[in-house]
Amino acid sequence: MVSSLIGNYPDLMNEFLQFLKNCESLGALEVTPGYRIIPEENRNTKKRHESQVLNDEVISVSSKLRGNSFKHRRINKYENNLFECEDEQFEVDMLLEWFKSAETYARNLGGVTCENEEKNGSAIIFERCIERLYGDQGVEVLDIFHNDPMHALPILRTHLQQKKAELTENRECQKSRWIEVYTRNHHKSLGIRRC
Repeated sequence: MVSSLIGNYPDLMNEFLQFLKNCESLGALEVTPGYRIIPEENRNTKKRHESQVLNDEVISVSSKLRGNSFKHRRINKYENNLFECEDEQFEVDMLLEWFKSAETYARNLGGVTCENEEKNGSAIIFERCIERLYGDQGVEVLDIFHNDPMHALPILRTHLQQKKAELTENRECQKSRWIEVYTRNHHKSLGIRRC
């Protein structure tokens, strides 16, 4: 989940993972199997209403860090291969759906749009896709779009369509590899497990 949000920012991801390790090494108290109390020195010192942070006392711990949510056991390398493959599939599918939604939104911007965001796309997803598509210049491209949508929209539509086609092609190319990973690892992952 976190990797889908900040995975493209290696510095931030490394800092986050380091923070989690620090929480582990400091003996952070376990509230539930999925949550640990954040040490006092790492908490947000601003008042809650000023910082707009709703929760600065506990942190969610991923299932990989805590072993597993049902049993505390180690996963074998075959299960790990399956989990990584599933994560990759999920990320590709989510990206593809985001870019489909953004393209639909861009297509409907010129005409009259209904209030049903599910069919017509979302403005927020559209903006996030533009930022993702253009990287560091994403915010500048959005400024240009907001200042002159008539000229920017056709270019953005074209780039969104190209990215959607690229993601679709990537998913099709990856399918055979994913099938191979599942075929190679599924039966081995069911082997004797040591708890």
